Amino acid sequence: MANVSFLSLIPRLKSLAINLQSKAYSVSQGAHTGFRKGFEDDLHEYRHYVKGDDLRYLDWRLFARTDKYYIREGYQKSRQKVSVWLDTSMSQRFFKEKFEVAWLLALSFAYLYRRQNDTVLLFHDNAEEGPVNLKSAADFIALDSYFQGHEKNLKNRKPAIVYSHAREQLGAHLRAGNKVIWVTDLYIPLNEYLEILGLVSGLKARLNLVHLNSSQDYLAKKTRPSFLKKLIDVETGTWMPSSKVHNYDKIWEEAISTRMRFLVSRGHNYIKGNVEDGPIHILGASRFL
Repeated sequence: MANVSFLSLIPRLKSLAINLQSKAYSVSQGAHTGFRKGFEDDLHEYRHYVKGDDLRYLDWRLFARTDKYYIREGYQKSRQKVSVWLDTSMSQRFFKEKFEVAWLLALSFAYLYRRQNDTVLLFHDNAEEGPVNLKSAADFIALDSYFQGHEKNLKNRKPAIVYSHAREQLGAHLRAGNKVIWVTDLYIPLNEYLEILGLVSGLKARLNLVHLNSSQDYLAKKTRPSFLKKLIDVETGTWMPSSKVHNYDKIWEEAISTRMRFLVSRGHNYIKGNVEDGPIHILGASRFL
């Protein structure tokens, strides 16, 4: 995927059939079904007119056919607030192709939600100034350019600092009913991971975790052994100790299984995406978000 830019994906994104519809708490106009009842929006039910009902909700066409008064109840269209969190930690950026798919995927999710008039904030672990409010094409182009230069733009900060910083930013902007899409490779200590789940669940937001998996992670054990030692000792803390590197595959699968169970048990979504499949394929498998 060398030299692929976000702009080159836009024609395919426009034709991608993804069902991003879900109920939204906001009263602002958008593409989602809201919680406020209305008349000219999604039909919920018909019922007989009762004295005191708002006459604006009468279905006059049905009255013309039946000579009876019916109230047409529906839900007003509203927008939702979507937080896209891109993991920019060391393991995510160790392979260029892996991070390339990650940022293209994050920007693609943001683009699809923004097209339907949702408010989209993009978080990444090295953003000292806070999340980026994606409003215009220029915002997407600027981020795409920034991530393409990730080797010089993103710092190799310690994971504990990275995740605590991003968690604080996310917590400051989350509200009940918000949707969170977290693009990550899940190389994160369990205690940090549980804190993030607790934050999102406590604020009654909905988390959709997109787990990026790469075959290169496994090949690194033989081709780049220094990668595992650095990753295990520095980024993941104690949950995958260096003494067990020889059993790496089994330990990693058990760690992922544990994290997935914690996620699903709290009512959140888990989506596994293979880096080799590319961002468009992963988006197609995530159409239920």
